[in-house]
Parts: sequence; C-alpha cells; structure tokens
Amino acid sequence: MGTGAMSEPDKKDESPLYLNRKAATIVVRENGKAYIRDGGDMSETQEVKRMPDMSDISKISGTDSGVKSQALGAGTNGAKDGAGNIDKIRDLIFGNQMTDYEKRFSRLEERMFKEMTDSKSESKKNIESLEKYVSKEIEMLKDRLVQEQNARNDTFKELSRQMKDINRSFEKKLDNLSEQFNENATDLRQQISDLSQSLKNEIYRRYEEMSYTIEQTAQELKAGKVDRSALSDMLSEMAIRISSDRT
Repeated sequence: MGTGAMSEPDKKDESPLYLNRKAATIVVRENGKAYIRDGGDMSETQEVKRMPDMSDISKISGTDSGVKSQALGAGTNGAKDGAGNIDKIRDLIFGNQMTDYEKRFSRLEERMFKEMTDSKSESKKNIESLEKYVSKEIEMLKDRLVQEQNARNDTFKELSRQMKDINRSFEKKLDNLSEQFNENATDLRQQISDLSQSLKNEIYRRYEEMSYTIEQTAQELKAGKVDRSALSDMLSEMAIRISSDRT
C-alpha cells in the first residue's frame, strides 16, 4: 500500500524533518531503508542515513561495550560484527518508530479494507436496487401489454358480435323480402288467374250472345224477307258491340 493514503491523525504523529527549509517526513520500509516524503509524494531516490544521538550511543555502549571495541579492532569477523552493530543501532533508533509505522499501516489497511467492504456493500445495494427497479419496470410493461392485449381482444370480440348481429339481421331481412316476394307473386298469380278466368267468362258470354243474335237473325231471314233498314240496324248494333268488346 502507498503511504499517500494516510489519514490526518496519522500525519500528526509523524516527526517532520526540515530539509531545504521544507517540511519532510521520513518513512521507513521493512528493508531498513528510510525515504523522505515531501508533502504528499515520496522520493525513493533520497535515502536517509540518520546518525544516532549521543544518548542512544551511550546506551549502546553501556549495554554492549564489546561491540564498539570489536568494530574498531576489525578482524576476520569485523564485517559481520559491523553489520550486527548497524542493525542494533537501527533498531535502537527506529525501533519505536517502526512499531508506530506498523500500527499506522495496520490502521490504514483496516480502514481501506473497511472502505472497500463498505463500497462493495453499497455497490451491491445499488445493483440490487437497480435490479428491483428494472424488474418492477418490466413487470409494469408486461401488465400494460397484457391489459392492452385484453382490451384488443375485447374490442375484437365486440366487433365480431356486431358483425354476427348484422349478418343475422341481414339474413332476416332477406328472408322477409323473399317471403314477401313469394306472397306478392302468389297474389299476383292469383289475380292474373282470376282476371284471365273473368275474361274467358266474359268472352264466352259475349260469344254466346252474338251466336244467339246471329242465329236469331238467320232464322228471321229464312222465315221471310227482312227489311233492309232493320237489317242495317241489326248489323250496326253488332258492330258496336264488337267494337265495345275490343275496347
């Protein structure tokens, strides 16, 4: 984890060094190297080797007086002893600070983990909320489509019913017209038949009358001479009857 994400309380605990008249902070890594962090950025190119205070050196001399003599009188084990002394000096100088840094890193890690967990939880809630919203919208659209489909089905059923009613009414009217036409045709045929029979009877009656008149005239002619004027009148009367029968 980078050191740029430290909180404000963590920044207050750091001991600033004044390099080039700017506030700087020494950050110690686990490999034992110290780096200067100027402001919010860390420069790994500047390695700091801080010399111990006199009090620390006296403590080192008091606790282990043989270390200094062995370091000055170098022998075959001088390099190893020097490295061990440097480690001890580093532990004495930076031991408390390393513990403090470890605590800070631990708190920072916990805070970042908590923020990641909270962010994950919030994202999950947002996704669930979005899924619920989308599902609700889909259900509303489905309900609307079902309602529209039902309305169209009802409209189609109503139109079908109206068409059936119109067809039944039309068929009924056709049946009535056909029945009325048949009745009218029957009446007309009956009237024609009655008129034809009446004409036949009238013609027959006139024929009988004319036959009777002609027969009577013929008998009169046989019996004697008939007056020309009387014969003329009789023929005129027959002509008038025939003419009236034609009209």
